[in-house]
Amino acid sequence: MRGRFWRLICFAVPLGLISLPFGLAGEPAASPIRMGMLVTMFRSGKPSAFAALKGPFASVVHVQTGLDTKFELLSSLDEMRQQLSDGKLQLGLCHGFEFAWMKQKDPTLRPLMVAAPAERPLKGYVVVASTNHAKSLDDLRGKKVALPKGIHETARLFAARRCHCQAGAPSDFFGEVTTPVNAETALHEVYDDKVQAAIVDKSGLQCFSERFPARFERVRILEESEPFPMSVVAVRDGAVSDGVLRQFQNGMGKAHTTIIGRQLVAMMQSAGFEPVPRDYARQVAEITKHYPASSETSKRFEIGRE
Repeated sequence: MRGRFWRLICFAVPLGLISLPFGLAGEPAASPIRMGMLVTMFRSGKPSAFAALKGPFASVVHVQTGLDTKFELLSSLDEMRQQLSDGKLQLGLCHGFEFAWMKQKDPTLRPLMVAAPAERPLKGYVVVASTNHAKSLDDLRGKKVALPKGIHETARLFAARRCHCQAGAPSDFFGEVTTPVNAETALHEVYDDKVQAAIVDKSGLQCFSERFPARFERVRILEESEPFPMSVVAVRDGAVSDGVLRQFQNGMGKAHTTIIGRQLVAMMQSAGFEPVPRDYARQVAEITKHYPASSETSKRFEIGRE
């Protein structure tokens, strides 16, 4: 799939995406819209992922909405919040729990659209073999646990908070943390008793259950997180005209219907942009009760990001 994606990028970008079957949604804005993305939005958590995608993504936004959009990579949540407040950014793309933490400091921020995951609700899971006698995560202290590469940031936060590793040292809790190439491999290792548990997200668990139903019947969920609010495009009240915001919403709501758009949002662990759910404010308020912001919010598991 990765090879097909890059071939599509190489083909579409020189053409400006003009060969794709959709047209402009409206007239370009007078000045570029600046949109910030946190590096944590990408599976690898590395700036190189953003560098490869910002051009194609800007082309998709332009073709879908008619808006000239400039994308910037941000390394911290405070940086995004400050730039939105100062007007250096008009939009910010971040995880739902990150938006919740920003909104606590700046109530003028609001959600414009959500980047919805393919599998819902958005949760993290600790999975063990059905024969494992562990009754809680505490029973895994000192055990060998798989934290696969590319899991959703919400599952990573769940793991860090639940295993009391906020300082970024999972070895303080687990005996060993392995980094399988993906969630499927990690769950196979649980079944084969190569590790005592795997920490995965909803998408990984769902794929394993569909592809290997017999093996799925012989593992069990030891613990699961609370549901997380979906990733969100944030905007500050009054920072962008209502007409431009509607233009962005109308166009990006259809981005997943194109081949390139679908591939690009998938790289950010999303299935497409959707209207904000009616109960999103409640979800945001609820998640801060379970995962409050702290000085350690940026110190999540760094193992297995690549």
